[in-house]
Amino acid sequence: VECSLPIGQGIWPAFWMMPTKSIYGQWPRSGEIDIMENIGKEHSTVHGTLHYSDDPSQGNQRYTTSYVNLWENEKFSSHYHNFALLKQPDSIAFYLDGSEYSKVTKNDVSHWPFEEEFHFILNLAVGGLWPGYPDETTQFPQVMEVDYIRVHTTATSTSTATNESSTTMFGNFRGARRAEYQEKNVIYVLQNGIEDYTYSNWSVPEGSSFVQTSNNSIAVDFASSSGYVKVTAFSPTCNVTRTFSIAVSVNPPFAYDFSFVNTTFGQVDEGEGIQASGTYEIVDNPLPEDFIHPSSPVVKYVTNPMPYDNIAYSTDAISDVNEYVHAKRRFFIDIYTDAPVGTELLIQLEDQSAATPANFPTGRHSRYRSRVPESYDGEDTIKGWKRVAFHFVDQLDPNIEQVDSIVLMLDPGYATMYTWYFDHLDSYLVVEDDKGESS
Repeated sequence: VECSLPIGQGIWPAFWMMPTKSIYGQWPRSGEIDIMENIGKEHSTVHGTLHYSDDPSQGNQRYTTSYVNLWENEKFSSHYHNFALLKQPDSIAFYLDGSEYSKVTKNDVSHWPFEEEFHFILNLAVGGLWPGYPDETTQFPQVMEVDYIRVHTTATSTSTATNESSTTMFGNFRGARRAEYQEKNVIYVLQNGIEDYTYSNWSVPEGSSFVQTSNNSIAVDFASSSGYVKVTAFSPTCNVTRTFSIAVSVNPPFAYDFSFVNTTFGQVDEGEGIQASGTYEIVDNPLPEDFIHPSSPVVKYVTNPMPYDNIAYSTDAISDVNEYVHAKRRFFIDIYTDAPVGTELLIQLEDQSAATPANFPTGRHSRYRSRVPESYDGEDTIKGWKRVAFHFVDQLDPNIEQVDSIVLMLDPGYATMYTWYFDHLDSYLVVEDDKGESS
């Protein structure tokens, strides 16, 4: 759907899908797909969600949700935006303006009712438990302006060389929606485009620069300003011109605060406040010539093929855990791994006296996520060290006020066996001016 959204307290526009035939029973057993939901007080955020049950016989609701933001002060009511869903066998991906921001597979959920027939619902609701109700600031009438709703059938081809199927649409513009202050070499690439696309009019936020690394990709060096990364693609054969864009929010500058893991300081030997499910050892840096992380030694960790393999570090360094929740402090880490691009890293802050392996989420204060970043050369894995940041995901146990353990999970939820080298698991503090504002 291409539309502009209304704005205001208590306003709830949505583009969603419900099962035409409830094969598995009543909601939520037969599922619900929310392609786009916005609550009007959140001017810059939309959500994509799958609803399902834990088991068709029980019917207890479960859901998997993601959200995507425009940068600060940009509003979905100001311009038309494209909200889309790509349904493939056993997977569903959510898109904003041609860019995938979330993907859910059959293996990610307890029950997958999404292979049946669904129909569209486009509506503008007023009030409800989630958005709340209109107040004196809400203006009426409210309008959601819709340009079109379209259904595209994908064209599938099979590579004779690899015998792997690939799906072709107008294209999938991929890249980070958040960037660090003055972050370098951030990759943006248009994938699965029309074969004879030519690319022009690449643009980046004010003050940033880029180099074109291939016909369909660029590497961006960000400055301090948020804005759009854009490209225009033209196919003479299909007479199609499309502009793809990703709104990128550049974080404020952060300064080094202290380290949880730093091999130079020696606080990394297993058994000294460290517990690991996999194979944990201290080794020489395998890539000492890499400018991002030239120091040695480093941690080498081979994951145990169990769904929630983890490394737990005892710590007394976190005096105010809510500073991480509200992004006054951030976690950063250097990584080098054979895990695929996009593989998740998760930090979980815990109270060891309350958390046990069997009582999740009790004792877990909050979680923070990062991912293996895009490779500079477009490969499926990174070829050198990368510095990545973690972002707050959710708060789990509201009764926990103090934490004494930082738990690092690599590819959580999947029984994979990858090799990870890492070091400099650090805490950074936001840089503030003399007025107490982010500078």
